[in-house]
Amino acid sequence: MTLPIMEPGEVADFVREQHLDRFPLLKIKVNREGAADLLREVTRLLPGRSLLIDGNEAWPDADSLLQSWGTIRALPGLQVRLLEQPLPAARADDYRHLKGRLGTPVFADESVTDEADFADIARQFDGVNMKLMKAGGYLNGLRILRETRRHGLQTMLGCMVETSLGIWSALQVSSLADVCDLDGFLVVRDEPFGLVQETQGHLVARQGHQG
Repeated sequence: MTLPIMEPGEVADFVREQHLDRFPLLKIKVNREGAADLLREVTRLLPGRSLLIDGNEAWPDADSLLQSWGTIRALPGLQVRLLEQPLPAARADDYRHLKGRLGTPVFADESVTDEADFADIARQFDGVNMKLMKAGGYLNGLRILRETRRHGLQTMLGCMVETSLGIWSALQVSSLADVCDLDGFLVVRDEPFGLVQETQGHLVARQGHQG
């Protein structure tokens, strides 16, 4: 489940209202200014969770990220699974400079386009987030996942705000992903299809719709 960027004082109410304690894996969207304070509060309220941190291209360059990351990594009890696209996609040289220096896998999102050079992506990142909706369908999505693996990178399967039809589609290729972030249907009001069910943070395709 994803926590949007918010003030630390708002986290407790959001955690309670969304029943986030049922999720063993959480994604946190952060900005440059409030990242440490937000992550500190999430870790305090939901200890022991592995966190996917989505940087949303919030840091302008490698130096600014390195300055912030030392503070973030020192937060008590923080468990970071990965950091997603912390710098703008145009900062390829900065990503190459950062490779292996943060102590946390860095995943590409906006840096992966249809024309992406995966050999160069591998020089910048440790993994790739593939979103089936952004890829335009199964064929290109599978190509991205296979190119990612072929270049020795970790794979992540992400989503937009989608109905369970989109999430069901993503589940069909989930065996190719090391990390799945497929919560988009949980925030859709009156979701019409009911093709995926969530129980204690885990997703199951509705019986009769597995293949």
